[in-house]
Amino acid sequence: MNNANEKVIVIIGDIKNSRQIPDYQETAINLKHELSVINHKENAVLSDFVLTQGDEIEGVLQSADGLFYLIERINRSIPKQSIRFSISVGSLSTDLNRNSPLDSFGIPWNIARDSLLTLEQKERAGDDDSNIILNWETFSKRDEILRDSSNQLVIDACRIRAHWTQDQEWLFSAVLVGTRFSESVKQTEIINLAHDSNRKGKKIYQSNLSRTIKKTSYFDYVHSLTLAERIINLEAKG
Repeated sequence: MNNANEKVIVIIGDIKNSRQIPDYQETAINLKHELSVINHKENAVLSDFVLTQGDEIEGVLQSADGLFYLIERINRSIPKQSIRFSISVGSLSTDLNRNSPLDSFGIPWNIARDSLLTLEQKERAGDDDSNIILNWETFSKRDEILRDSSNQLVIDACRIRAHWTQDQEWLFSAVLVGTRFSESVKQTEIINLAHDSNRKGKKIYQSNLSRTIKKTSYFDYVHSLTLAERIINLEAKG
């Protein structure tokens, strides 16, 4: 149980058009299984990730280390669906229940929910550069700079990813999960993960993969999100 007034990282995910999913039950089962694995294996989880009756994903972390790795795993568990994510940092008004975040209240929850609506409104207006938004209370210029900088890094990363082909998307997703967004991963490890995720069964050559990594700005993508995690941690510790 986390004490009230301690800063935590709140995550809310919103499955887009969830009621229109034809195989909803299978989707929910796959998602709940992945959330269960995350809850049991990830030390950063303060309050278990759950799928609510309103088709939202909610969870609380004590650190942003691995935040985008967790988001990648959640997305990969239901690859046919799109999810909006809202992330906030702040203190809760109540003690935190380890088994469920649904009994907790506080400003970061309110901000995360409001930010989800902002993200949805931007999408409707054609501003869909990012499916992730970060927001928190700003008591100083420092807080504003950290918030705006982290959002810009996420937007930059999403713009890079928007140019990946479907095959590149699946391949790099496997690499991101397999390496936990490492910036120092070896080429041989990437090749092994790429082979494991190769849906078409074609042989993947190191020279071709090297060109693809460079062309798609894969490591720029990873660096942007890793840096965003560090900024979120600065806010959580500030």
